[in-house]
Amino acid sequence: MSDRELLRCIVDEFGPAYMSLPTPAEVERILERNAQRGLPGCIGSLDCSHWEWANCPKAFAGMYQNRHGNRSVVMETVCDEDQWIWRLFVGCPGSQNDLNVMHASPLYLSVSEGEWPPRTFSYTANGTTRTLLCYLVDGIYPPFAFFVSPFPDPTTEVETTFNRLQEALRKDAKRLYAVLTARFHIDLHSARHVTVESMVTVAKAVAILHNMVTEKRRDGYVSRTRMADAAQAAAGGSGSEGAVCGGAEGVGSGAAETPAAASGAAGGAAGDGVVGGGAGGTGFDSYWWGSGHRCWRSRRRGWWGWRS
Repeated sequence: MSDRELLRCIVDEFGPAYMSLPTPAEVERILERNAQRGLPGCIGSLDCSHWEWANCPKAFAGMYQNRHGNRSVVMETVCDEDQWIWRLFVGCPGSQNDLNVMHASPLYLSVSEGEWPPRTFSYTANGTTRTLLCYLVDGIYPPFAFFVSPFPDPTTEVETTFNRLQEALRKDAKRLYAVLTARFHIDLHSARHVTVESMVTVAKAVAILHNMVTEKRRDGYVSRTRMADAAQAAAGGSGSEGAVCGGAEGVGSGAAETPAAASGAAGGAAGDGVVGGGAGGTGFDSYWWGSGHRCWRSRRRGWWGWRS
């Protein structure tokens, strides 16, 4: 069997299982996790990347030439915190930017026609209840209701804090392309395919294999183990409860019985302006921005938000 037939077999056999839209239970899990990270109503991160096309025909050189002077094909993906690829759109010429690709993407068409995302979920942001779920994007995308982009010119502390949180969570899509290139370097380096159709098949097969690996490994990701330790520390009794809230009393009442409780006690004793509720147990400071939204900052490394 040739490589081309093998990749096509992977797409045909495993595509419906590993490249389908999330179920209502999975959407609920994604929303719950992103609400804990500080952005309720977020269903994933959206971003584009250019896949260099080494064997681009000369007749298509002008159409597929990107801003760096190389021939490429644009890949648009939507992923969650675990790097699971929920949507993949490949094939637009490299001369188009993210905005042009978005207008041609099935994602935009499904949202504009009301097919996706489902409107059965609701969330509250800044005192307003909404049912249209949103995606995290960068500044090039238009201010649509289903996009959450950073403030272009933040002037207040609230806007600056929000931009830090949004950019930290939006890095999920950036990390995805780095993982794909490192894990499947044979397929995702300079493509030596003759047609765009073969590149689309390779990209889909790589996404399916990546989701298989993610399904196998995501229970051991740092973000999941960190949240499990925080939940265990919060439910571990008065000692762990004092450690999570932070303070000298928690340290003196046996809060250092577990590693999570010990880190929580140290974090609560050292953090200034820390809000309680489990931030100490995860080694993060908790701050409030806007109306009832929480963002997180690592006391050791200084970055905002969660990362795996």
